[in-house]
Amino acid sequence: VTFSSSCPPGKVTLTTSATTLPNGTAQGTLTDAGCAPTAPVDVNVTASIDADSKSQTLRINPPTSGSLRFESVNPSSRSITLKGQGGVGRQEFATLVFRLVDLAGNGVPNANVCFDATTYVGGLNLDGFNTNSLPPTQGPEALCGADNVLRYVKRTQEDGTVTVQVNSGTTPTPVRVRARTLYPANSGTALQTVSDSLSISTGLALQSSFDVSISSSNIEGRDISGSTTTITARLADYFGNPVPDGTVVNFIASGGAVCTAQSGSCSTVNGVCSCTLTSQEFRPADGRVVVLAYAVGLEDYVDSNSNNVYDAGEPFTDLPDAFLDANKDGLLSAGERTLRYQNPNVYSPTGDGKRDSAHLRRGVPGIPGPMVIFSASNSPTVIIPAAYNESGAIRIPAGSCSPSAVTPFPVSVWIEDGFGNPAPAGSGVAAVGGAPIVGGAVSPAAVPNLVIGGPFVARDGSNVPKTSTSLTDVTLIGTVHQLTLTPVAAAGGTGCITGGTNVELRVSTPRGIATSARILFEGEPRSTARFAVPVVVE
Repeated sequence: VTFSSSCPPGKVTLTTSATTLPNGTAQGTLTDAGCAPTAPVDVNVTASIDADSKSQTLRINPPTSGSLRFESVNPSSRSITLKGQGGVGRQEFATLVFRLVDLAGNGVPNANVCFDATTYVGGLNLDGFNTNSLPPTQGPEALCGADNVLRYVKRTQEDGTVTVQVNSGTTPTPVRVRARTLYPANSGTALQTVSDSLSISTGLALQSSFDVSISSSNIEGRDISGSTTTITARLADYFGNPVPDGTVVNFIASGGAVCTAQSGSCSTVNGVCSCTLTSQEFRPADGRVVVLAYAVGLEDYVDSNSNNVYDAGEPFTDLPDAFLDANKDGLLSAGERTLRYQNPNVYSPTGDGKRDSAHLRRGVPGIPGPMVIFSASNSPTVIIPAAYNESGAIRIPAGSCSPSAVTPFPVSVWIEDGFGNPAPAGSGVAAVGGAPIVGGAVSPAAVPNLVIGGPFVARDGSNVPKTSTSLTDVTLIGTVHQLTLTPVAAAGGTGCITGGTNVELRVSTPRGIATSARILFEGEPRSTARFAVPVVVE
């Protein structure tokens, strides 16, 4: 005996065939699998033996309970960007899927589901509808609930699913979508669920919120390969929120090697990423390496009406194509690398006249970034201000010693690497002398990490070593230290022991290179062969 039913395929589970028992009967089992999802259905069940068949009507009632579930959201990150700021793998909408199932877990088709969002700030909407643009036909309060302001109704598909699209507005906010239905439809029993929290937050980076910093500018790189420094980019959007994870920041440099063999870039996590610059060839003649960091983002604008979006006519900064100013003269010169964003075939020195996306940049004329100095190891130079130069010596005046005290004599000195750049960060500086000086102390006793921005034409232009010894020359970069000379008191406290000595300043770099510094008085030529300064106690 074979059995069949009038239910659609897959909507019942029915014994397909059975063998008659000794008493001549055959038994089968029918299990509802969604044949009557919302209302009673009369089903014909037929038993057949060859060409002979008999049918019986069976009423299947809808389930008395079920559940409304939140199934999924796309994108799976549960994060979308603000209206008008999509890009870099992000979108301005999310698709939410809900599913109504019966007690057996079968999807319930053709059921009304009412939707509402927890907020509609900034123009956020569901399928284009919000509190400023209500659906043409709103659902009844019995279905949607008294607190539902939108009352937007959709029907479930054959599998019980129903989708709704959340479209972002212009204000960052978290949002959830509430779904509500009556099941069974005539029972008055409400089923309700809410989606996972969806984040409408960040958009593309903004030029004014693009920051690039460096752990140390003055690395031991002129004579040594393999010294490193870390360059860190930080990016935020118009609202000051970190840009999406995975935003790419690219780096190019006029010397050394930057980033990794796999990529000349880094990808942000919480708006931050870093690359390492390593000293090696090519080395600029002046030791000053320009680093250009760039990323795709949005040009700055003035939001005159505070509506969080750019409107035609509002002032904005139109960015030209960027270039690596390797010779630091402020101009695009032959052979310098360009970043052609507007037209890949032509470099544009001006913007495109539109407020839109561009290469955000740091490390170009007018928008400085961090510079890396390849500081020399073997030629430390000390420049002593001209005010201390008395016939080629430092003279400690009489009266520095008295019966009650010895007065130390401080001298401000300028330390650099011999090429107009600071000595390597972390280099130790020590004074070596003898009577009539009891000793010399240097403070700070180590060259500090410097964070140097650029390029600046007035300071860095003309790509050659800086040879001036004038401490007012803006092309020089160095560090100021205080050399304290303490004379020896004469026996009996009758004053200082007079006479002269020579004081060396020894510089020891992080790579272990120790050298007596060339000592110049301000204005002397760099060829002056003085490696200890005469000190006279009068």
